[in-house]
Amino acid sequence: MPGIRNILKRKAVFLFILVPLVAWAAATTLTSSGNWSDPGIWSSGNIADNISEDVSMNNNIGEVVIQNGESFTTSDVDMKNGNTLTINSGGFLIIGASLNPHNLTTSNSTTINVDGDLEIWGDLDVQNNLILNVSGSLIVHGSVILMNGSSIDIQGSILIEGDLTAGDNTTINVDGDLTINGSISAGDFSSISGTGTVNIAGGCTGPGSFCSSSLVDTTPPVISNCPANISSSTSVSSCSENVSWTEPTATDETNLVSFTSTHSPGALFNLGTTTVTYTATDEAGNISTCSFDVTITDDVPPAFQNCPTDISVTLGSSECSKTVFWTEPTASDNCTINGLTSNYLPGDTFGSGTTTVTYTATDQAGNVATCSFDVTVTDGISPTISNCPDNITVSLGASECTKAVSWAAPSASDNCTVSSFASTLLPGDSFGFGTTTVTYTATDIAGNTATCSFDVTVTDDIPPSIVNCPGNIAVGTGDSGCSATVSWTAPTATDNCTISSLTSTHLPGDIFDLGTTTVTYTTTDQAGNTATCSFDITVTDQTAPVFSNCLSNFSASSDDSGCSAAVSWTEPTATDNCTLSNVTSTHLPGDTFDLGTTIVTYTATDEAGNSATCSFDITVTDDTAPTFSNCPEDITVYVDSECSKAASWTEPTATDNCTLESLESTNKPGDVFEIGTTNVVYTAKDIFGNSSACNFNIIVKDTISPVFESCTINPVISEFNPYTQSAQVTWTTPTATDNCGLVTITSNKTSGDSFPPGLSQIVITATDSYGNSSICSTDIEIEGNQLPRGETTVKTTAYSGEETEVCLQLTDPDDDDLLITSIRETNVNGAITYDGSLNNLCLYYTSEKEYSGTDSFTVTVCDNATIQACIDIEVTIEVSPDLRLTFYKAFTPNNDNINDVWFIENIDNYPNNHVTIFDRWGGIVFNVSGYNNEDIVWDGRSLNSGQNLAPAGTYFYKIDLGNGQSIKQGFVELVVTK
Repeated sequence: MPGIRNILKRKAVFLFILVPLVAWAAATTLTSSGNWSDPGIWSSGNIADNISEDVSMNNNIGEVVIQNGESFTTSDVDMKNGNTLTINSGGFLIIGASLNPHNLTTSNSTTINVDGDLEIWGDLDVQNNLILNVSGSLIVHGSVILMNGSSIDIQGSILIEGDLTAGDNTTINVDGDLTINGSISAGDFSSISGTGTVNIAGGCTGPGSFCSSSLVDTTPPVISNCPANISSSTSVSSCSENVSWTEPTATDETNLVSFTSTHSPGALFNLGTTTVTYTATDEAGNISTCSFDVTITDDVPPAFQNCPTDISVTLGSSECSKTVFWTEPTASDNCTINGLTSNYLPGDTFGSGTTTVTYTATDQAGNVATCSFDVTVTDGISPTISNCPDNITVSLGASECTKAVSWAAPSASDNCTVSSFASTLLPGDSFGFGTTTVTYTATDIAGNTATCSFDVTVTDDIPPSIVNCPGNIAVGTGDSGCSATVSWTAPTATDNCTISSLTSTHLPGDIFDLGTTTVTYTTTDQAGNTATCSFDITVTDQTAPVFSNCLSNFSASSDDSGCSAAVSWTEPTATDNCTLSNVTSTHLPGDTFDLGTTIVTYTATDEAGNSATCSFDITVTDDTAPTFSNCPEDITVYVDSECSKAASWTEPTATDNCTLESLESTNKPGDVFEIGTTNVVYTAKDIFGNSSACNFNIIVKDTISPVFESCTINPVISEFNPYTQSAQVTWTTPTATDNCGLVTITSNKTSGDSFPPGLSQIVITATDSYGNSSICSTDIEIEGNQLPRGETTVKTTAYSGEETEVCLQLTDPDDDDLLITSIRETNVNGAITYDGSLNNLCLYYTSEKEYSGTDSFTVTVCDNATIQACIDIEVTIEVSPDLRLTFYKAFTPNNDNINDVWFIENIDNYPNNHVTIFDRWGGIVFNVSGYNNEDIVWDGRSLNSGQNLAPAGTYFYKIDLGNGQSIKQGFVELVVTK
């Protein structure tokens, strides 16, 4: 067990992992001729290592030593008077196992020196005084009972999972680590000292000096309800404040010596932040403090007295500013005024307009107050404009649209200052037709204004002109009516200034009726001057009538009984854009037409004399083919000893509606026909090339099968081969002849083929060219040992390092016994065993401990016949890592980063899990999905106690892995330590 001491120091939770490893490591069974009670050195050469063997030392045998590198597992160990047990560094002694606890019992005046590792799965029971020196590691999974006068010196590490009970006058020195998951109880006059660390999960009972020792009592007092930081403001009349709070309380596991404070509720606090501290001290000198800040702020701004009201003054006729006086205000504060300032002073000069005067007071806390009032200086005198011009009138010239007009500009003056003097137009500007008002505006700095206005009138007496007036236009009507759409280039109008409008009685694109229409354009300029332009449009009818549905050339067939045809058609119709006069035709529907082509013409004429025609050709043809009578049906004949046959029939006759020209045939009655189907064709033609045919088939059949000369097969059977499960058979194939053509010989088997055990048939078939066949056959029976039957491929799964049984499912048709005779393997990552006995077809596979992947091998299974029949079975095993869950049985949530949470090994392989924890009464204390041993984990807190730590004890879990497997259930111990 090298390294167990360091592992235990780092994380106590690994105890639950190490337990089965320790028991497994001690499973050796060394034989010995020595004795456990022999003094001196225990070694594997002379002492047995057996968990089933008790150790009972004789009285006063002296010192027994376990040296470096030696490890022993025993049952109960009983030390007698004067015995000394020494475990050197690197030595190991394990008493009992996880599920098989055993005890170490000592008698009077015994000594145990542990420089290596001692692990006791039961109790350490000290019947009388014991000297225990530990510089290595001691783990007691049960409890420790020390009788009166015992002495323990701990330089290394001791873990006691149960309770430690010490009698009177017990001395415990701890310079290493002592961890007790249960409680400690000490008798009178017992003491504990040292420079090490003591961790006790349960309570401590015993002398006050023992339980209040700084080693045992390392827990400082607990201060509850420590106030939060407090902020308060001064009152209007003061620079400090009295502050009150609810005082915290202090408790301690043993005895609280003092609980003091730097300030008390109701104390007076000055401006700023003051820290209040409470201090609690217990008998062991452990100290806890609680601090909070009291902050006093000044939020009261200064106050102004006698702030002036707004002041208004008016300028005189020759004034541009005013001197103003007032009584200044004063300011006061609950603490201290740091400064009083103003942007203006009494007696300052103010210009026209409103000016805000502001006084500002600031106290030492930076609070600010202001006092403001307005000083308004009013200027009520407007500017003066001199020499304003009179109204002006001018006329435009022939080529002018605007006129430049000049005048003498007026001037402006004011009692203060003219800020602007503007005009809507200036002398020399151009003016358009009509009247324009020119306005001058003068504004002083106070916003007072004065205006001067006059009119400039421009007149226009020149009329406009029309350019490109069209000449008279003559057009014909369109195809669709008695009117015409006429377009032209519209004339344009010009003027010395601006055309106001150009209108027309008609527009290009308008529709004009038959006859003459006058079109007139009129233009007007902006002054009302006008001009006109006129031309005539004459419309005449020049469009001929139009035929609709004029027929295309078409053909008609003569009647079946003659060489002419009566022909009908839908007559075409004629329309005109104006008025139609008459429509005539050379032929009418229903007339009779001889063979050949005839032209039919329709003529339409309108009232204006315009005419149109519609013509089409009618062609009469003879499309009637001759007609056959008494055309024969298909005729079937059968050959005799030859390959052909003569056939006879009554010949058909032919007629035609006009004149028959010829009647021919491919064959005549009495002709000889070969085997198969021959098509006989009679063809009749008339004088116009129309023809028709009469077809029928002469079918000659061969129904005579081939004949075997001798149906004798005579098979020869070789010796049966059990490995191929067959016997070779040879024979001579018989021959056959036929009345007509070649004969093909086929067989369901080939001479020399291998035949399986049992009854088989050889079938030889003779077939002629026309599918007639004969059969020659014989039966043969093969006797031999048959192969075992069953699945020849086996696939299964296993976990790494775990033995897996693989059983082959085979039967023997001959009821022989079966056995595994061999296993062929290549690079198998594990071990395969089997016993090879009759009818035991099971083998055992164990992979290497860390291997995962696919292993495969071949198993040969044979029967026990004289000549064995064997088959190979391919076995494939998918080896997976062992991801089965391990549930730790206890944990100690004391925030020491050791075993603080309940750990479920391999739970991260089941991300859809759901974990529920119940108390012993069935109440749910923890319920979560996705448990992962990290951020989603049970740390001992209970839903029923407001997320506080649940009481110590046994809890029960139910886990749904979320993969359709069964629910996992069990229990876990919650150990509450201090």
